[in-house]
Amino acid sequence: MRKKRPVNLNLMTIKFPVAAISSILHRASGLLLFLLIPVGLWGFGLSFTPDGFVLLQHASTCIVIRLIEWFMLAGLIYHVIAGIRHLLMDAGWFEHRESGPKAAWGVIIISGLLILAVGGWLLCK
Repeated sequence: MRKKRPVNLNLMTIKFPVAAISSILHRASGLLLFLLIPVGLWGFGLSFTPDGFVLLQHASTCIVIRLIEWFMLAGLIYHVIAGIRHLLMDAGWFEHRESGPKAAWGVIIISGLLILAVGGWLLCK
């Protein structure tokens, strides 16, 4: 016998818990870092030559390059902080109903503040 249950396929109407949002953002930051690996390796390789280093210094004054740097650092910051949370969860911490959401909020708030600080530093540089 088949049950006629309502199926909600619209993900925009589902309210995700904060731990799920934190986990999804951790995966998204990992994807961003993966996609920006070629850019980082290109810049790293270019920095080994004197002319390439001067070129990178000059290019880093461009707002587009600074935004790319900010996206790379933002992804790295969030991914590292969320990764530490996941490692702590593997060790048995922040797994309970009370502490899990608090840790997820902590990851989002701490990484958000650090990302904003890095963005301000890049704009003032």
